[in-house]
Amino acid sequence: MNDRHTIADDVSRTARDAAYVAVGLGVLGFQKAQVRRRELAQRLAAASTTAQQRIERLADLAGAGSAVQQQLERLGELPTELARTLADVDDAVETLITRLETLVEPLEQHLPPAARDAVQQAREQARAARQQLRTRVRRGAA
Repeated sequence: MNDRHTIADDVSRTARDAAYVAVGLGVLGFQKAQVRRRELAQRLAAASTTAQQRIERLADLAGAGSAVQQQLERLGELPTELARTLADVDDAVETLITRLETLVEPLEQHLPPAARDAVQQAREQARAARQQLRTRVRRGAA
């Protein structure tokens, strides 16, 4: 009977030790899983932060791209605006020249014929030069 007790005790101890080992392995496995879960959570948080920063940079770039697009559109309008401004300046200069000629005409009447012819010739050359200038400026603006 002693042998039976000894065998039963051995089996009981072995079963208890096996249960302790199983519980210990279970606890170690659970702890290891917790550590891995924390590591994964940290990596995911870092990856999420990096992704968020990249998204923000892309949004900034998209905003900058939109601003650049607006500037390019405004630059596209520049030749038209320049042509209008040049036309306004040309009109103002022509108005000024017409006024000056109106003021100078009575004085020309008192000049000797040779001087009067020289003034008229100078005026015609000035008109031709202005016309050439207008033509070149229009070509340059186009």
